[in-house]
Amino acid sequence: MLKFQLDSLDGVDENLQSFYEEVDGKYCLKIEGLDDTGALKRAKEHEKTARKAAEDQARELKMQLDALQAQINENKDNEARKKGDIEALENSWKEKYTNNEKLWSEKLTHREKELQGNIEKLQNNLKSILIDKEAVRLASELAVEGSAELLIPHIKARLATSERNGQLVTVVNDLEGKPSALTLDELKLEFANKAAFAPVIVGSLATGSSASSSKSSSATKKFSELSEAERTDLYRQDPEQYRQLRDAE
Repeated sequence: MLKFQLDSLDGVDENLQSFYEEVDGKYCLKIEGLDDTGALKRAKEHEKTARKAAEDQARELKMQLDALQAQINENKDNEARKKGDIEALENSWKEKYTNNEKLWSEKLTHREKELQGNIEKLQNNLKSILIDKEAVRLASELAVEGSAELLIPHIKARLATSERNGQLVTVVNDLEGKPSALTLDELKLEFANKAAFAPVIVGSLATGSSASSSKSSSATKKFSELSEAERTDLYRQDPEQYRQLRDAE
């Protein structure tokens, strides 16, 4: 499975290295239509700067208010000042502090929503890429030459993404669109045995042996020793036995 970002291209197949480009010292998957991730990083940095500026201004206003309060306390017995004037001045500073704090809070909330929208857009694009990639791969392996496009939309309808260990991976849904324990290989076998798609399925993937022969083969062979046709036939005839053999290795 292709990762969206890598620290280096060591270990990456030479045929796949051209799909990556270097961005800020990292190697990112080239995705047509995907927003500039650098711009998103800059936007986040801008958000941090704006938040820090707001906090600094709020801190400064608080210091000014504290200084004013100290001055008021120091001169409260001064007959030259009237009590009403002191209260008015104090209330004016408090109002100014509150209004500025509210203004910056509104600006930051708007910016956070904007950045969250960009992040969700990137995530949706990545999910689409993961599903498209696996659908194209399975269709290419299943279909006779020139017929893969007929299978792609049907395969995509059975695929979804899920977060595993902090990474998005492609998973298989059941016929009702609900999460399932099926693997991509099992989905491939399922399509290989659908009568509706038989005309476009590669002949070597179609089921050609009987249930008894598949079960006898699985009884004497390990999962890794079964041929593609034997695995296909076994999955169609006895999915439970297929999983037991697969999981036993």
